[in-house]
Formats: sequence, C-alpha cells, structure tokens
Amino acid sequence: MKGKFRGQVVLWDQNRMFGFIESKEMLPFGDTKIFVHQLNCADVPYLGAECEFEIGDPYKLGRNPQAMRLKVLRNEAGLAALAKGLPGGGE
Repeated sequence: MKGKFRGQVVLWDQNRMFGFIESKEMLPFGDTKIFVHQLNCADVPYLGAECEFEIGDPYKLGRNPQAMRLKVLRNEAGLAALAKGLPGGGE
C-alpha cells in the first residue's frame, strides 16, 4: 500500500512504545485507525501529534497493517510565533 497518509496520534503508551493513529481518511484496509510502534517512527510520537506516515506490513500474521516511517508534522506558524517570543514578555 503505497502513498503517504495523515492523521493524529489518539493513543500513545510511552512505556510500551506503541499507539494508534486516527487517519483523516479511510485507509486502504478499510479502517481509520492504524497501529504504530516507535521502532517504525522517524520522530517520537506523542498524544495529539499531527503526523504523516506510510502503511507497512502487519507486525503479526492475521493483523492489520501498521504505520511505518511516521513523521510528526511541525506547526511552522506556531514555531515562528514562539521564535518571536510572547507579546509583552520580558518587559
């Protein structure tokens, strides 16, 4: 299943290093949620993170595919605002 998909991390267990992503669209295997393990991530996911991912083979026979090459999408506008500082801050 080729292509990149977008979604949001809706469950993340840092101790067990896995979670689930809710896709903004129906995924090719007929669901909107997909499993992800930190070993398959370019970035460290966190609850609520917007992300981009590809779909890889299931981690176990009989399971749904899993997210691979997950990248957390940075909010560039938010980062630019933080770089400028808060209004009235430090005065």
